[in-house]
Amino acid sequence: MAVPPANGSMCDAWLTCAFRPTRANFAAWAQITTRRWIWSAFVVASLLSAIGSFIVAIIFVNYWNTLALSITAQEVQQGITTTTTLPTVSPVVAGLLFAVFAPLNVASTLFAYPFGHAVFMPASMGSLRQRFVRALRPWSLIVVGQALLSTVTISAIAITFGAIVTPYLANLTQGNGGSGFLAPFLLTEGLLLLISIPLSVYSISLQVQSGSVGTTFPRIGVFGINLLTGFVLGIGFQTLGYLVFAILRILRVIPF
Repeated sequence: MAVPPANGSMCDAWLTCAFRPTRANFAAWAQITTRRWIWSAFVVASLLSAIGSFIVAIIFVNYWNTLALSITAQEVQQGITTTTTLPTVSPVVAGLLFAVFAPLNVASTLFAYPFGHAVFMPASMGSLRQRFVRALRPWSLIVVGQALLSTVTISAIAITFGAIVTPYLANLTQGNGGSGFLAPFLLTEGLLLLISIPLSVYSISLQVQSGSVGTTFPRIGVFGINLLTGFVLGIGFQTLGYLVFAILRILRVIPF
């Protein structure tokens, strides 16, 4: 049975598909999704992702700097060295670098997966461009929700990790055998596991619901295409990461 078009604003569409991710809702809102909605989703998701990346980078770089300074202080105390042996990194510079590349990750999520769907859709559903647009409309409805979910989650995990683990770094490097470090580390890992599992299930449900509307494939088929697309993207991002690291190393932006 055909689903009638929805009636509402762009924000209504994002909220409805986030809180009630049914096939019917995706099908209804996809019919009135415009190019402006799609690009608006990209901009909003990029901003959210950049904020999250900036926060997480600052927290973990501070974590690394604390560890490096603690180890160096212990080495100086033991007479092993008189200078800094582990490099430290500016948290703000690291945060800005991560924030700059955040839109690239959003773009891959927004455009690459619908393109992967379009490649596997039958030619009877139109040209590759037509199939891509068909898959993109419902998929674009989940990008902002996923970016917000990811930003809040990784920021909370990073803040928790830094608050619990960082105070024990001195114990780890001052001859205590890490006795005060293992418990908070395991606690943080446990919290990460408890948080990530339900959120991952929810995120996957959004992807397969929206993908099945755009492609008319069964959910398991969409899940398989997403896995393949993610694998290809992973290889691309890994290659890009090595390239960026090499350039920054040559320019002496990073000290190691």
